[in-house]
Amino acid sequence: DALRCGGELPVTLSDARVSLELITAMYYSAETGGSVTLPIGADHPRYASWLPQL
Repeated sequence: DALRCGGELPVTLSDARVSLELITAMYYSAETGGSVTLPIGADHPRYASWLPQL
């Protein structure tokens, strides 16, 4: 409806960012066995990509 009628989107980019941040933290915690503090910052190893760092 939002796309057809030009209305407000039900999920914002900010909402999506928070969801991706949570999932990223969960995967990183499972991978490392450590804790992750939210929000993650630009210095976090998985901030830009989930690809393994070589």
